[in-house]
Amino acid sequence: MSGHPWALVAPWWKWPKPITSVSGRMTRPEIQKYETSKLVDEFIKNPQKYLKWMDEDLVHIVQKVPPIHGSNGKSRRLADLAYVIDPRRTRKIFLDTHKRFYLVVCQVHCDAPGFPRAAREDVCRAGFVVRRRTTDIPPAGAKQAGAILKSINTARSRLGALDTEAQVATKQLSYMATAAAGAGAPSGSASAFAKVLMNEAIVTSVDRQRASTRALIELERSRLFEWTATFKVAPRLQGWFNDPSLEKIGAWADVAENPSGLNGEAVFPMYPLIPPKSDKAHAGRFGTIYFGLLPTGTGETDTKGNARFDDQQYYEVTCFAERHLIPHDRGSPCSCPDSLFWSLPTAPYRLASHFDVAGTSKRPVTVQMPDIEALAAQATPSFGVAFAKPPKSLMVTGDSTGKMKTLGQSSLPEICSFSIPLITIVASFVFELFLPIVMLAFGLWFMLKLKFCILPEVEVAAGVTAEIRLDVSLKAELDITAAVNASIDANFGPGKPHASSEIAHALKTNFSPIATANMEVAVVAAGTGNGPDLTDGIEFEVEVAHP
Repeated sequence: MSGHPWALVAPWWKWPKPITSVSGRMTRPEIQKYETSKLVDEFIKNPQKYLKWMDEDLVHIVQKVPPIHGSNGKSRRLADLAYVIDPRRTRKIFLDTHKRFYLVVCQVHCDAPGFPRAAREDVCRAGFVVRRRTTDIPPAGAKQAGAILKSINTARSRLGALDTEAQVATKQLSYMATAAAGAGAPSGSASAFAKVLMNEAIVTSVDRQRASTRALIELERSRLFEWTATFKVAPRLQGWFNDPSLEKIGAWADVAENPSGLNGEAVFPMYPLIPPKSDKAHAGRFGTIYFGLLPTGTGETDTKGNARFDDQQYYEVTCFAERHLIPHDRGSPCSCPDSLFWSLPTAPYRLASHFDVAGTSKRPVTVQMPDIEALAAQATPSFGVAFAKPPKSLMVTGDSTGKMKTLGQSSLPEICSFSIPLITIVASFVFELFLPIVMLAFGLWFMLKLKFCILPEVEVAAGVTAEIRLDVSLKAELDITAAVNASIDANFGPGKPHASSEIAHALKTNFSPIATANMEVAVVAAGTGNGPDLTDGIEFEVEVAHP
């Protein structure tokens, strides 16, 4: 079949109908997700054992949500912001530091009747490139394009908020309908049905707003298409080209979709999946399959210091395979090259940010604090972290209140070694000291939910056993106000790590009791084993039996 072109497609277990080879003809290479850095060993052992894509693997956006006020007229949320899935549902790729790893997998076929698979010995080299799509905005149309894009983004954010509102209203409507159906007294029944009708009106109103918002998005998109036609703007496909004279320096440059040669574009290798001879049911026996590691960071930059990969751009992967007419040893030059064949690009993806909360929670770090009594018993001059101070180094000392006592410069060079336990204690002290100051200065109250302790420091408000609904009645909120305020005093009173009368006062006056109670419930649940779990998201794809 050497005279036929090749097609690089998804592995057979990702075809719509694995039993029908033609169903795989228009598929794209697949990106498979793993929890372990030994993903290559896992893939070779069982190519179909990889993690499912979850909602956390989609790009999320921050959007404002309508404020909800409590019994004291203050917000029932610590922040009127929501982190929701981007309506475009773009895939998010986590970083190696987030303990998520990825393989690019493709299968090579002859693009001929019957769609037969290519022979592995005919593949001279296989690999993939990572590209990005970008657009240059002409200065003359920048203002108009900015206004259109702003309108689209605002509408998309509004649509996300309406989707969330619709889910809450629908759930509440179902709850009320059940309550109305089971109401005993006639008066209670009438009241329950009245609430049901009210919520039906809310759901209907939200549906109308969602429809009008979608219509607005389509209108703005048509305006954007007209703008691109007017200014002759077209997306540009770019590949990465390394500078041969400099290490880890390169640049993005325009490339064709399917060039006849690589022309210096940076490539990542792909390797053949060779199934064990003893495993007759191995998935690799049913296709000419290649795989390679998807990069999330290479340390490469352009000449301006901009990283090759960041969390702002959209990337895509395209696989390629070179065919030779006469077999040769792997690694030796091909004396008889044939053609270069390209796959369709994968769906676009973005990289997670380094501080993505879902990502960083996958690889927790525990810093062991020193035992003060044990430290006192064994205290002796010892090596740790040494600071070499040249002459005229800054010298500063403080008093017991934290104020600067002396300030000057050293006259002689010296090397001071500080024990690791001492540095750890001081660093922890500084962190605990400034955390409440940062919260108070900038109003970052949500930071309270980013910390939980085992055993927990926060006491659950009396009578609160589950997360309190934001739509709870004012009377119900008033019933727990005293318990919530007592819990705030107990948590931020004297002797507590975050002791601060300012924090206690701000929580009581800036937020309704529901906001604080919900924060307490979340923090305590996390500290007692009902919070984050390292096994969250560890769910494997269902394996497909080859027909």
